[in-house]
Amino acid sequence: MSRAIAKFIRPEIIIEFLRQCKEETGLNVIITRTDTTLEEQTALYAQGRKSLDYVNQLRKQAGMELITEKENSYCVTWTMKSNHLPDSNGLSHAFDFGVIYNGKYITDIKADVDNDKIPDYVECALIGEKLGLKSGQRFSNPDFPHLEYKKEVN
Repeated sequence: MSRAIAKFIRPEIIIEFLRQCKEETGLNVIITRTDTTLEEQTALYAQGRKSLDYVNQLRKQAGMELITEKENSYCVTWTMKSNHLPDSNGLSHAFDFGVIYNGKYITDIKADVDNDKIPDYVECALIGEKLGLKSGQRFSNPDFPHLEYKKEVN
């Protein structure tokens, strides 16, 4: 998995997304993932669906850290057709982001560290939508820190 902005099909959109998150909300936002190898996606998809031993075998083969039984008790992705998988040009069509507060990565999607009564991940997702991205918050299995490039974006 990479966090490299250059691995995203439109890196300038990520740069603008980060700028607007900071400017409009005051939130410090980082990119947590742009692209994923097929081996990594296979391991992620197995999580929560297969035995811990099997999942950790896949994770080891993909060069990923091993996980615990607790971490293997839930799914972290719902598809093998992820837009994080690079296209024929080696570029991903999705990225994930995280909110940083007081130097710590905030994993609670309901967190409101800027105290404006709107969850921070929702605020950032809405900024992504304003930039023409598809927000994971709209998926049947919501994925708030996930944004995808839509072909209609110019």
